[in-house]
Formats: sequence, C-alpha cells, structure tokens
Amino acid sequence: MRRLFLGVLMALVGFLQGQTPSERPTVLVVAGLNPDHGLGVRVAERLPAAVEKLAATDAELRAAMERVALWVVPTLVADQQASADAAPLRDLRVNQTPVDDDNDGLVDEDGPEDLDGDGIIATMRWPDPEGRLMPSKEDPRLMVMADASKGERGMWSSTTEGIDNDGDGLINEDGPGGVDLDRNFAHGWKERERAAGLSAPSEPATRKLLQQVLDHGRVAAVYVLGHRDNIATTWRTNDAAGGRAPNGVLRDDVSWSHALSEEMKGILEANDGADDWPDGGFHHWAYGQYGVPAFASRVAYRPELPADAKFAGGAAPSTSEGRWLWIADQRKNGFIPWKRIDHPTLGSVEVGGFVPRFAQTVAQERFEAIVAAQARAVAALIKALPELQVATIHSRSLGAGVFEVEVELTTRGQVPLFTASARKTRVVRPVLLELSIKNGTLLQGSARQLVDDLGPNGRKKFSWLLRCSGTLEVSVSAGSPRTGSASASLRVEGN
Repeated sequence: MRRLFLGVLMALVGFLQGQTPSERPTVLVVAGLNPDHGLGVRVAERLPAAVEKLAATDAELRAAMERVALWVVPTLVADQQASADAAPLRDLRVNQTPVDDDNDGLVDEDGPEDLDGDGIIATMRWPDPEGRLMPSKEDPRLMVMADASKGERGMWSSTTEGIDNDGDGLINEDGPGGVDLDRNFAHGWKERERAAGLSAPSEPATRKLLQQVLDHGRVAAVYVLGHRDNIATTWRTNDAAGGRAPNGVLRDDVSWSHALSEEMKGILEANDGADDWPDGGFHHWAYGQYGVPAFASRVAYRPELPADAKFAGGAAPSTSEGRWLWIADQRKNGFIPWKRIDHPTLGSVEVGGFVPRFAQTVAQERFEAIVAAQARAVAALIKALPELQVATIHSRSLGAGVFEVEVELTTRGQVPLFTASARKTRVVRPVLLELSIKNGTLLQGSARQLVDDLGPNGRKKFSWLLRCSGTLEVSVSAGSPRTGSASASLRVEGN
C-alpha cells in the first residue's frame, strides 16, 4: 500500500496575529511529482524555515505573511522516491502504477537492464540505416536528429540500456510503472498517451491533491518544484482560438504574469528554458482550471559557462545539451564515455551518455544557494499577492437625518484579485461586500454586493443612503476565500 504524504499548512511562527493558516489566502508549493526529482523534495523540505528566515529581516515579506499562509507539499507519495533511488540508477518520471504500455495484454514485462554492470541505466546507441539520429557537429558524443531539409541523413538509433525481454522486436517499451503524475491533471491532458494515465486524474495521489486544494478553498497561488519550467522561458501567451482550452496565459494576465516571471528569473538566475505547452501538468491545471497564478521551476539551473568554453575538438558549446556536456566534462562525473558491448539482438552497440539526474546532482554549497534562491522566489510570489483594503469610509449629511456613506475598496499588489482565467472559468467566489447598520435604515443601495475584480492596485467606490435614528453605527466588510478580508466602521451622530 502506497503512503500518500501531502504535507501540512506551514504557519510561519510570529506572523499569525490570531489567524490560522486555513483562514488566510495560501501559496501552495508542491514537489515530488516525479520519483526522479529528489532535489525538488529536498528543497521543499527546507523552504518553510528558509522563508521564515527571510521574513525576519524583510519587513515587506513579514507584513505579507500576516495575511498569506505558506503550504508546502514535499512529495505526493512517500515511498515514490525510495523506489526511484533503488539500484540501478535511472531516470524515472513515472509512478509504480502498472501500465500496459505496448498494448499486448501484459504489464511491465519489458523494462531496461544494466547491461554493462556499472549500476546505471544509461543510453544505448547503435548504427542503424533506418535510424533518424546522427552525431552532433558540436561534439560527436552527442546525438541529434538528422535534418533532411539540410541534406542530413540519420544512421543511428538509441534507447535506454536494455534488451527485448518479450520477443516482440522492441526494446524497453513496457517498463515498470507507468503514470507521470505531472501529466495526470486535467488541463491539456493527453488522452492517448499512456504515461498521462487512463483519465485525468486517474491516480490516487493526484486526486487527493486536487481534493485538498478544492476543500481548502483558499489557495491563491501555486509554485511547483520539478522537471517543468515556465520561468526560464517567459510564460507563453495563449493563442488558442474559439472555445478551446487556453494553451498559455490569457492576454489580460500577460502584464503581471510576465513581470513576475521575469522577477523570479532574475532571482533564480534561471536559464535553459523551454516552451511550456500544457499537457496535464499541475501548474497548468492550477492556472487554466483553478484560476490562480501558477509557476513551475526546474530547481537547479545550468551554471553559466565562461566565454572561452570549448570542447577538446575546438567547438564552442552552442546548444543546451552541449553546454551541459561541457559542465559534465568539468565535473568529471556527469557523462559516461561510450563503450562497445555485445547485445543479444542488435550485435555491437555503445552504452554511455549523461548520467541519470546529473543536472540535479549538486554539491552541498550549491544546494544551500538553491534553497536560498527558491525561498526568495517564493517570497516574491507571496509579496505579489493582492491585499484587499477598505481604504476610506466616511459620511456626509444630506439633512433631515439622511446621510450618504461612501466606502472605497482598494487592492495593493502585483497580481490582481482574480486572474482573467478565474473570471473566465468562474471557479472563484467574488469578493462579498457587506454593509451592517445599527440605529439606522437603508434608503438606497444594496447591503450585499459582489465585486469580481479591482485590477492590480485597483480601487472602486461604493455608496449608500441611510436614515439615522440616534447614533448611527455603520460597519463594512469585504472579502473572499482567496483574497482575505478587510473591514472598517464609523459612528454618525444624528441631527
């Protein structure tokens, strides 16, 4: 039986001021969606203390933490990382759910093997006249897709290290487990891809996470630590037409989302990005369906290379893979030199390539720097969330015991009260503005009004006509689960 581990609401000690985390808008941080991203889990476990440390010297963050809670989920399935770390070392994006990947009525019958006995499931390549790969001109240790438009012809094929266990002519097509939890959420879910699951969400862990988010009702932003990233490359803009689900950030959300993404990019020194097409990722669901700001970080970004970086052959690294290869050469532990071995069905093959999870393998000093940077990025998200305020409340006598009461609601923050996505999907409760009266009668205006948005740093005025009998007491409150609440009151002496 797998153990689900969904974390707890992390209240930063000293900043509660009588409120519990469940009463405040919440930033949700999720890691461990994939078994082979242990670095994200380790960073997530350190985040609450790191953010608390920042708040001790950052007055703006300390003030924000009086109204915003931090909820950290280090991993969805407690034993998932343990299974991924078992020998031999391998990349493993999927969980342990058995899946018939090759549709032959059997499950998990043809997985990878450590053919050379080095304790690592590496890459296997072999000459193949029908192959689509060719050695890279950047460095022949790398393989790239041949471009027929340039007259290139592929002469190699590759896969993970292994054999054809079930005799169907394919290698490693149905390995252990099968569902990538970070592709098992509804937004952009790929129906015909086995790794995405039988449905969205088909997995107990993803259903449990969604249920907790929906039950909590106050998640105001999401931040994911894992393989995904919409920070290094600015969050793409939606270009889906008609009634199709958006494939990027809606245009009314571009200004604030791109600005916040750029701020985080600077904090994290994020590079090596990729276009973030929605395909069932948790952050895709959080923005596209739940309507909150949602960012994903790959946690460890590629260090910058010196200007004179070159391979032994004289070429300068020019691609992402090439830059990582240069770094692997400097560290001397990230790339396995290709070596020939005899394969039972393919004949002579070469085994080698990048060490699994090499990019996540960091020294302790760099790990500490990553924790500190990720804490600053989360702090930036917390500070960006809107603060709802009753900026002013005042009255004006109109004579004969009649008064006009006027209130101005404002928001402060980089992010609007409700994203364009939230307004489009209507999954969020608007701000409820309520007027309470003692010793008076409402003549004009509604005592309960709904406010669906004020915009970033926005403001809006509301007014009522009241008849006073004695000392009029008026109070106004405004709020919603995702925005928090604000209130103000006044006393008016009748004529």
